[in-house]
Amino acid sequence: ESAKKLYPAIELLRDPQGLAEALLKRLKATTSSFKYEVKLLMMNFVTRLVGNHELMLLPLYPFLQRYMGGHQRDVTSVLAYVVQSCHEYVPPEDVFAILKCIAHNFITERCSGEQMAVGVNAARAICAR
Repeated sequence: ESAKKLYPAIELLRDPQGLAEALLKRLKATTSSFKYEVKLLMMNFVTRLVGNHELMLLPLYPFLQRYMGGHQRDVTSVLAYVVQSCHEYVPPEDVFAILKCIAHNFITERCSGEQMAVGVNAARAICAR
């Protein structure tokens, strides 16, 4: 509830579901026309919309999993976006797939201690939401 008060402009959107779907479609369709930083900003906005309005945007979670590799640039930002997109109405299968991806890429013996800490913290935050 306190997170919703942080983004009053997002609360005033007329059609958040339509906007989130259109942005995700555009984000998925662009292979290299946007810079990586712009893609991250778009991901941030879409996941904030989904989390704030508790939208059902099921194609978002497999899309975000593509950016959750341990070698990926700005992976901590992507993990934060995944956390902010989770809410109580996300189907358990999607949450399980996200947690499995995090566990596979961050919580294994081949990862450094910092990577494990990031993975465990992300999994804890997702489960708490």
